[in-house]
Amino acid sequence: CNACINFDAQLRELMTRGLRVIGLASRKLTAEEVPDTFEGVSLSDCNFPVSGFDLLGFFAIEDPPRDGVMEAVLKCKDAGVKVVMVTGDHPTTARAIAKRVSILPQPKQAAAELDFQVLQGCDLDSHLPHWRL
Repeated sequence: CNACINFDAQLRELMTRGLRVIGLASRKLTAEEVPDTFEGVSLSDCNFPVSGFDLLGFFAIEDPPRDGVMEAVLKCKDAGVKVVMVTGDHPTTARAIAKRVSILPQPKQAAAELDFQVLQGCDLDSHLPHWRL
């Protein structure tokens, strides 16, 4: 649908600017669907319907990196330290923020961006050193 394509394009544009984006949607619940207390933290354990919503739009906020982050990244790189970023952001948002603080190169140096990886939490353990004490 044309509206869906437009929403997708707007969402991607907001994320490529490094903004945190929250989708706003609505759905009327019948009396039988309304629990005494809303519970659940994921799609699999909610005690209320989580489908059939109408997308209303997006709410985007900027959460800029703290002062001094870019300078610290550059100092680490100059010292030969490989800098990584751990975040819960969407990969597109994370990429934009990583470029802003010089973890990833700017577009003219795009070949180095091939190192950019998105790891899920369950995959992180295989990339961490195993220490013996």
